[in-house]
Amino acid sequence: MASHYQATLGYVLLIMGEKEKAGTHLTEALKEAHLHQNILAILLCQLALAYSKYLENNIKTAYQLTVEAITYANESGIKIRHYPLPIFLELLYEFDRLHYDPVPQFEFKSEMHKLLNGPNIHLKGVALRFQGKAMVAKGEDDDQVYATLMMSKDYLTRSGDTLELARTRLEMVKVMIRRQDFDSAKKLSLKAWKGLSGFGSFFSRTHYYF
Repeated sequence: MASHYQATLGYVLLIMGEKEKAGTHLTEALKEAHLHQNILAILLCQLALAYSKYLENNIKTAYQLTVEAITYANESGIKIRHYPLPIFLELLYEFDRLHYDPVPQFEFKSEMHKLLNGPNIHLKGVALRFQGKAMVAKGEDDDQVYATLMMSKDYLTRSGDTLELARTRLEMVKVMIRRQDFDSAKKLSLKAWKGLSGFGSFFSRTHYYF
């Protein structure tokens, strides 16, 4: 169990922007997990390390690590019924956006359909944000994009996840800026950054820019 807790700590440090500390904990946890054949801890470590590469904009390595993690879990007889880490959908979205082959058993569009029609309000809220981002990429109407993001905001407010709520609010700010509604954008961006306080350099200009 020690490797599982250390893997979780490494993930938390990662999203707080403490990449060096996170890497140390995740590497140590991965070694111990392999030593004791703790498949779940191995999965968590590998996905967290994949996300670390994603944050560095090293998408190719992030994809390889993610596929290795899921393949290893499948070959070990682990049936993944729930997302191993909250950022898993974000990785799937990015791989799909860049036209990588689907991660085994986790084709992005199928996952989106499942989450958008499922009972989990937290993941539904996250999925709606990615749906909104996909709509923007396709050039769809900003009113429809904003309505989708509003639904994301409502679900994430109900779920109590202030981090994911802040990230949805930042996407809403982008719509406001495109509409040239700068006063509303300023007010909402302040709410978003308040929700992101304490997460260090996790949200760099690589991921959020206006």
